[in-house]
Amino acid sequence: MMIVAVPPRIAPFSFPPQVSQGKRISAICSVEQQDIEQTNLTIVWLKNMQPIQSNEGGYIKILHVDAYSTMLIIDRVDSIHTGNYTCKISNSVDEVSATVPLIVRGIHQKLPTNHNLQFF
Repeated sequence: MMIVAVPPRIAPFSFPPQVSQGKRISAICSVEQQDIEQTNLTIVWLKNMQPIQSNEGGYIKILHVDAYSTMLIIDRVDSIHTGNYTCKISNSVDEVSATVPLIVRGIHQKLPTNHNLQFF
């Protein structure tokens, strides 16, 4: 029996079109196609092409679900989290990546109302 290693293929993932500050979001990066005998995968999350570390900027976690997937969690989204998020998976055959945008909508503060307006 001959086992042929194949390049990984990333399962589609996304974020909502616009996310409000303070919300919790997550995305799972997983291998959609993988030779079952090939288990030496490397899965990396990037933001704007820079590696993400758990707790970077506060509230960010990267959880290793199993040998074929990881989950990116942002507990309290803030404007600093806006950017392009990339999942990069590599094995001995190839390296593949998928990128999705995260757009964080700011909280619009209501301007104080002055009930004592005087007009001249």
